[in-house]
Amino acid sequence: MDRFDFILKTELENRGYTADIVQLRDEMINRSGLFIVIGEGIEFRHLMMQEFFAGRGISSTDFLNTIVTDPWVEAGVSLLFRKQSGRFCGTLLGNYRTQRTNR
Repeated sequence: MDRFDFILKTELENRGYTADIVQLRDEMINRSGLFIVIGEGIEFRHLMMQEFFAGRGISSTDFLNTIVTDPWVEAGVSLLFRKQSGRFCGTLLGNYRTQRTNR
């Protein structure tokens, strides 16, 4: 829980917000249905949420090129293509197809 609290606090501060971290964590884990506690870890209850955020984390073609051959990222890449448009998406898609063909 300490790591979760640290990430939550840091992300809020980076966006200019403050909150009662313990109360917010309780709401997120015990009431929202987004997360599940498994042993000492906290995971997204549904893999699609994790894939969505993974796709949003792909910020450039350089980063995509470093991860494109990992089968785990395929769902995230798919969600990224749905989110993006225009030249950026075309470049990413071209690079992705090239990398997949060369596997």
